[in-house]
Amino acid sequence: MLQPSADRIDSSNEAYDEENVHITHLACNLAKNKYGTDDFEEWLIALRGNDPRNE
Repeated sequence: MLQPSADRIDSSNEAYDEENVHITHLACNLAKNKYGTDDFEEWLIALRGNDPRNE
């Protein structure tokens, strides 16, 4: 689950090209896809112990 995974920046753009992809952990990419961006961001905030939206 720690292997690299190509993640599209704009999912509505189906291209996996240089302008629309960044590399993530496979586990993070799967979690974001399963639970959605909002829930994934809440999970990251809980892991980090801070909310960057309040800084």
